[in-house]
Amino acid sequence: MPPTEPSRTPLGSSGPNVLLRLTIGFLWFKPLLSWAVYATPLAMHMAVQLCLS
Repeated sequence: MPPTEPSRTPLGSSGPNVLLRLTIGFLWFKPLLSWAVYATPLAMHMAVQLCLS
C-alpha cells in the first residue's frame, strides 16, 4: 500500500468494492493455483521424458 493513500479506513468509499474484487480474485486464483500445483510436476515429468527419449 503506498504511503500516499488518501483514506486508510478499511471500509471507506471503495471498501466493499475492493472486498468484492478480492473475493472474485481469490475464487479465480484458487482453482488456478491448484491446477498449477497439479500440472507443474506433470509438465516437468513430461519434459524429462522428452529429453531422455
